[in-house]
Amino acid sequence: MIMNNNSAIGDDWDDVRKELFTPEEIAESDLRAAVISALVKAREEQGISQMQLQEMS
Repeated sequence: MIMNNNSAIGDDWDDVRKELFTPEEIAESDLRAAVISALVKAREEQGISQMQLQEMS
């Protein structure tokens, strides 16, 4: 994803992310996003709304 050509913030999100976060923080964030995506997909495949999931929890 191209943000802009402002060298103060980098050319794209990957550049900015590498400037702001450690490799460990990036890995943790990527893992968190993958888990959330898997949960959303599983919920949607079961036809369960967010409200229904809340009630089930």
